[in-house]
Amino acid sequence: MADNIVFVLGAGFTKAFIKDAFTLTDHYPLDHLLSKFSKKQSPYAHMILRLEQERAKRSDGRFDLERLMTRLDSIMPHDFEKKIIQQLDYLRHDLFFDFVKRLESVNPQRALPSELTSLAKWCINHHANCITFNYDDFFDQALWDVKQEFTEPYGGVYWHPNSGYGFFCPPADALVQGNNLSMGHSSMLLLKLHGSINWRVKRGAIAPYQLDTVHHYDKWSVHNSLAADADIVKRHIESKRFIVLPVLMKSDLTDQPTFRLLWDEAYKKLESATHVIFIGYSMPLTDIPAGFLFGEAIRKSTKIDVVNLSKRKEPKEIQKLISNYQSVMPRLTKKLFDFDGARPWLKKYGFIT
Repeated sequence: MADNIVFVLGAGFTKAFIKDAFTLTDHYPLDHLLSKFSKKQSPYAHMILRLEQERAKRSDGRFDLERLMTRLDSIMPHDFEKKIIQQLDYLRHDLFFDFVKRLESVNPQRALPSELTSLAKWCINHHANCITFNYDDFFDQALWDVKQEFTEPYGGVYWHPNSGYGFFCPPADALVQGNNLSMGHSSMLLLKLHGSINWRVKRGAIAPYQLDTVHHYDKWSVHNSLAADADIVKRHIESKRFIVLPVLMKSDLTDQPTFRLLWDEAYKKLESATHVIFIGYSMPLTDIPAGFLFGEAIRKSTKIDVVNLSKRKEPKEIQKLISNYQSVMPRLTKKLFDFDGARPWLKKYGFIT
């Protein structure tokens, strides 16, 4: 029987193909925010930013965005007494949109390496589902580029954003055009468990958002190019992206029906898989829901490979990642881990050419 393969893709996966891809622990300039939230006008917001900047300097210049987002998302008891909640709300809002801009600024030409498209083709042809925590939509575009079905056929081998995300996600221009759309059957699913940079919500929708309020709006799919007027489309969608904020307590995972559906679908795919391949995913101990998902859904008989990259091959760095995985799945042994990088491993085993 052929393997039922499921790929689990982390930030290191995108980084392997798009070298400028952004990660949550990365070099992230704060000077522009420090200037806007000045010590005089917003002293407490300024202090929090300054503390995080100093912490980054002690960590090889790498700034932990999840830590700062968590601080701003979780109001502290002393915030009430100091009457600084409004300051922190403004900073949280600006940091989120700055984060989105950073994501969108990567590879603006949308030029994808042939190896990424090669992997996308393999996944479609072999019906290999993918689970990812990445916000970017580079692999989405690669999957689309394989076939570019303008309308979803009732059969065939393809991936389409309308059906390929695991729920009916129509294009945003359907809000302003009389499109008669229906959900097709993509050959495989790209389950984005933390949302996506190209997912937008219908303007005026009230949280928690119903499934039919989420639409895809992107530069690479056919629908955006067919829109009569992009400005009209933008007026019908919220500017905020439909993603789970990089915070410690991710309440949207249980509050939002879309994410409940996607996580249940991910559980089913992992439960039925005969081979799970983790690529560029660090299994962070702070992502408790993900740990429960993998620990409970993956069977003991399932073959597992973990592919990552350790540039300096530091024993401590390697051991930390192995320990993270073993805390979730204690049966994993060191021989299941590969630290030569995603592209060499995928080539070695014939997933890309």
